[in-house]
Amino acid sequence: MKVHLMYQDRDLERKKEITPHEQLLIEDLGLNILFEVMARGDKLILEIVKNSLLASLINREEIIYRQNILQDCINNPHIVRKLYELAGEAILKKSKQWWGVSSSSLSY
Repeated sequence: MKVHLMYQDRDLERKKEITPHEQLLIEDLGLNILFEVMARGDKLILEIVKNSLLASLINREEIIYRQNILQDCINNPHIVRKLYELAGEAILKKSKQWWGVSSSSLSY
């Protein structure tokens, strides 16, 4: 099952690095303060916040879709928290499995 909170037909793309143009925008508007406050020390949320706020929307349907998702999240905060917990657990389990496989195949 895919939960598409940002786009109806795809996941949010994870950017590896911020472009020079985006960096200038961040500095000019002082967005790092906003990013840090929104993330509350959570590195995953920080990455998502940066990707989300720097991604422009021009398609009317995508904007309406995102507004509807936001309204649903506001109406059901307990479900949003649970989704975040589940996603965090899945990421942690996946990283532990990878580490277990890679460490067991090491030879000295």
